[in-house]
Amino acid sequence: PSPSGATTSVLPQDNVKCNIHLKHLKKPYLQKLLEDRNWVKDLMTTLF
Repeated sequence: PSPSGATTSVLPQDNVKCNIHLKHLKKPYLQKLLEDRNWVKDLMTTLF
């Protein structure tokens, strides 16, 4: 398994998680955006 393959397999899963969260949280859009950005930032910090 190449590193690039691992990254591509992780990204779609993240998108699915984001879509599920958006479906459940339809009212707090701004809060959701902030949470997504923090989550992505944490993910990037963990990976890199």
